[in-house]
Amino acid sequence: MSQKKTLQELTFKDNFMFGAVLLDLENCKGVIERSEQGITTARTQHERD
Repeated sequence: MSQKKTLQELTFKDNFMFGAVLLDLENCKGVIERSEQGITTARTQHERD
């Protein structure tokens, strides 16, 4: 069973927080856009190495 956390201890990686954040369409779009940017940046960096 999982431990209870305070609000200050929650991060985006916690299932509860992840679900709560993604309930909002604008948040979903932002997460997807940032993920795509991170993938592009990682690919570009890998190509340089």
